[in-house]
Amino acid sequence: MTYSPLQWMGPEMVREGLFQNQDWVVDHSDKAVKLFANQGMHVAATVMAASSFHGFTYVEQCPALVLAAAQGSKLHRASERQQLARWWRAKIEDGPKLRDLMGAYGLAYPIRKLPGHALSPDKLKVVKALSKKVDPSTLAQSIPTKYVAGWLRATAVWMDSMRRYGDEAKLLDWAVIALSRSAPEESRMAGARLFDTASEVADFANARGQSFDTRWTWVQASVASAKWHSDIQKMRHEEAFFSRFGLRFDEAINYAPFPDETTVGDLIFVPLKSGQALFEEGQAMHHCVGTYSSAVIDGRSRIYGIRKGDRRLATLELNDRAEMVQIKAYCNAAPTPNVVNAAKAFVRAVFVASALDAAA
Repeated sequence: MTYSPLQWMGPEMVREGLFQNQDWVVDHSDKAVKLFANQGMHVAATVMAASSFHGFTYVEQCPALVLAAAQGSKLHRASERQQLARWWRAKIEDGPKLRDLMGAYGLAYPIRKLPGHALSPDKLKVVKALSKKVDPSTLAQSIPTKYVAGWLRATAVWMDSMRRYGDEAKLLDWAVIALSRSAPEESRMAGARLFDTASEVADFANARGQSFDTRWTWVQASVASAKWHSDIQKMRHEEAFFSRFGLRFDEAINYAPFPDETTVGDLIFVPLKSGQALFEEGQAMHHCVGTYSSAVIDGRSRIYGIRKGDRRLATLELNDRAEMVQIKAYCNAAPTPNVVNAAKAFVRAVFVASALDAAA
């Protein structure tokens, strides 16, 4: 037998008459512990499986019973473990139906589908809320077969976000279904996780009110939310930009003698001549070039976006002497060698043109 809470808890519970010294106790408690990935669930699972012969059967059918019966506690104190054992034995003594037992703990019947590996003590609040605030038929459809822990976490974030607006259950039926159906996309995401947009989508949905389209998938709502947040951020930048520089956000800055759009091989170097162009580059490339407006307006920097067709590959900064200061790809990563070589060729051409202009 591998190490389990039973090894240190057993003698204490036997003395109290709450565990029996029988083979099934070890077997049932080991199986119960293996249902849960989070160690915070192991003590309660052991108590419930080992205090009654039929305890494990109920735990196996509905792992969330462990969460509800222990009230999310990790049962650090002996008195808590003993109390749970007594209460649990009393609850299952007459062999209640699973639905009735779950109801006694405030759990909706579909919650039985939540696997133990997705549960942890901090999930009690969202599990209870789902049981109370989501229609059972909707709940039955919404619990995914994969990425359940992420689904629960995103649902909890959604409810916390909506609580700030006065109603944690607002659009909850839509959210749990949409999140569930997005689970396959979650498995293919790189970098930021799809489920991590729950707070932003909730803010967007609340702002849209009755006009929020509940026919949207989670992916569609996430895209619309990102645009909405970007538009708000852009508006704030526009106001701050004009206040600071006295220029419109889209007003072009004179780059002369630096060149306008230039092609090197199959790459295009596009001058970012306005606050808006710099902002959009920073948003698209996930770096901070949008904050370089002051240096560009003062003439200390000249910023170029490097494109291949419609695709943004990198952002290049030159100083006022036509020297390369930095070149960054998406999220400040290093560009590919062919992009760097093209940038060097572009810089040489700019330097020559700038020198000729100065000589003239």
